Amino acid sequence: MDLEAGSDRRARSHAPSKRAFAHFKIKIGQPDHAKDIERVRAVRQAVGDDASIRVDGNAAYSFADARVVLHELSRFHITDAEQPLTRSDLRSLAELRRAVGIPIAAQESVSSPEDALAVLEEQAADLLKIKLTHIGGFESAREVAAVVGAKGLPVVIGQGERVHDDPFRRGDATSLCVKKCSTRR
Repeated sequence: MDLEAGSDRRARSHAPSKRAFAHFKIKIGQPDHAKDIERVRAVRQAVGDDASIRVDGNAAYSFADARVVLHELSRFHITDAEQPLTRSDLRSLAELRRAVGIPIAAQESVSSPEDALAVLEEQAADLLKIKLTHIGGFESAREVAAVVGAKGLPVVIGQGERVHDDPFRRGDATSLCVKKCSTRR
């Protein structure tokens, strides 16, 4: 097959189906910020406006860089930006949250219920992402979800399912367990 002649067809065949997937997570935080922006632009173009796109900075940006990159990414209607800044700088994370038009998700900043309270007190995030491997397992996740949920901050578990959404929608066992555990009390 002539790859040049079939390149449009090949690109369409490798693009995610707009009906098959509704949520996408893109890792960002490269030294070349233009590549981050281009990657998100390409995914948005491929999946359309109805899909949700989350980005994860893995605490790789400085405040100034995160502000510029997230401002650029806001035109692609990003659902949220996970941990764009270092875990310990909650004041800067709160300032970034106020400065950009994208909700901020704290993940690396929270390893305990006490960390979750600090995020809440600084108003450093619009939602909290719990990774079981980072937070220390189901019991710790349940405790953090209970603290954060009591204050009304949404919680996302694992690869992105919100605890306060219907966990049966995707059959996400982690979300189901934490939701069940966090609503018992």
